[in-house]
Amino acid sequence: MIPTGALTFDALATDTDDVTAGDQPGASAEIYEGVLMRVTNVTAPAATDGTTGEFRVVKTAGGAGSLAIRAFVYPNAGPVPATAGQAFASITGVYAQRMNFQLLPRTAADLQ
Repeated sequence: MIPTGALTFDALATDTDDVTAGDQPGASAEIYEGVLMRVTNVTAPAATDGTTGEFRVVKTAGGAGSLAIRAFVYPNAGPVPATAGQAFASITGVYAQRMNFQLLPRTAADLQ
């Protein structure tokens, strides 16, 4: 579960530097690649992108970084649905790097 101890949401989040284009991995991103984890108290500032099937979450309490939430792990499950401003008590998934670092929920039950 994030945060735990020294690991924080911002240590895994991307796009923490507004000056640099694209996703910049958090300081602990590589270490936790492939790990099943849960982020809590996050909000989607925008709805799921119809092209990529991705949406981003930020800490509900605020912070610098955002984290990409991508299509479900299982093939052909489709994009993960989110609406602009939607709050999540938790999102569980596999933290992985594809084009960028992202959290991949396993099923709809991983979105709370």
